[in-house]
Amino acid sequence: MRKDFFIFGGVNSLDYGVLLDGSGTTTAPERDVMTVTIPGRSGDLLVDAGRWKNTTVSYPCTIAREFEGRFAAFKQALLAEGGYKRLEDTLHPDEYRLAYLAGPLEPETIPYNRAGTFALDFGCKPQRFLKSGEDVLTVVSGGKLYNPTGCAALPLIRLTLTGDAKLNVGGVQMSVAGHTGPMWIDCDLQDAYYNNTNLNKYLTAPEFPVLGAGATQVSWSGGIDKCEVVPRWWRL
Repeated sequence: MRKDFFIFGGVNSLDYGVLLDGSGTTTAPERDVMTVTIPGRSGDLLVDAGRWKNTTVSYPCTIAREFEGRFAAFKQALLAEGGYKRLEDTLHPDEYRLAYLAGPLEPETIPYNRAGTFALDFGCKPQRFLKSGEDVLTVVSGGKLYNPTGCAALPLIRLTLTGDAKLNVGGVQMSVAGHTGPMWIDCDLQDAYYNNTNLNKYLTAPEFPVLGAGATQVSWSGGIDKCEVVPRWWRL
């Protein structure tokens, strides 16, 4: 018999005897739009905020034996820290979400607390990140990256610099001056850094690039010895 489980912030539900089904894990996010009614004009005007709202993922869970002790330990592990954490499960083995524990833990038990059921609700960012988007892709100048989903991704670009350089990603040109060695350009955080050192002062760019639908060309001139990209592909 298949045993499905999830891992949230490093906490594996199976370690606590918690099994789940996937009836609430396929919800889609809602587009953030507002409707405006204009007198004398039929239909509503749509004001699109250009973003997707968070969504809720719900796991119906069961602990088949030793419920009281296992549930107490499981609850303590889940509530140890707040904030967004990585959420993945065996129902969707090729992807993960960023989530926080949203709902209360209110179990229903059978007599003598030997077994019980409960629902776990996670508030999730709208992206379903592909694990393949965590692969490190080595790029040659003039090469292309192909987005498999069509959702614009915010990559991590890892450079090894030997001198001043210009990097072009999908038509966005970035200039690096005054730094040699590793530099990571995080297009999600909109920061340049390496380890704990901020390197923004060496980077000039009109904006941070995205990897849109289809192919994105990457090219450069000057002192770039190596260019690697963690694409961070995602879908809705």
